[in-house]
Amino acid sequence: MNATRRKGALILLGVWVLAAGIIGLTRESKPTLESVIAYVRQNDLRQKSPVERERIVAGLVRRQNELTFEQRTELRRNELFFQTVGAMTSAERLEHLAATFPSYSKLMMEAIYKMPRDQRPPFVDALVNECRRYVTLNREPESRRRVQQIIGDSLRAWLETADPRARAEMKPVFDQMQAWLVII
Repeated sequence: MNATRRKGALILLGVWVLAAGIIGLTRESKPTLESVIAYVRQNDLRQKSPVERERIVAGLVRRQNELTFEQRTELRRNELFFQTVGAMTSAERLEHLAATFPSYSKLMMEAIYKMPRDQRPPFVDALVNECRRYVTLNREPESRRRVQQIIGDSLRAWLETADPRARAEMKPVFDQMQAWLVII
């Protein structure tokens, strides 16, 4: 009986070690804000071939889309990230925005919906300013129209899928963002 207990304890210990290892690997594989910034730092687009640039932008998109809303917001405010986006070609920027903004806008609208109403206006103003900063990188009229379309489509998609109460509460925020899109 003693040998059976010992064997059972060893099996249980093995299961716990395996579970801890899997949890550790999972945590390491999920990007953090710091790991995305490190990725940007290590991959200067200005020194890369078109094939390498495509791989780097795709890697950035994948990592960025796995961040939380707060991390993504902080990343968008990071100067190194902004410089990297600025180093992208117009086509790369549009591809990047099209691949990241829909999920970001969903997280953004949900975050705004959850915050107290009196905190919404300054938060939305800050987001609009971030979007303006991004749009200034796209100087060509066609690129600006595409940016407007991506942002507008993303916001409308959230509004169409939101529950009726959220939709009613968020309509003023949505209207403010839509008005901004018309004037860029």
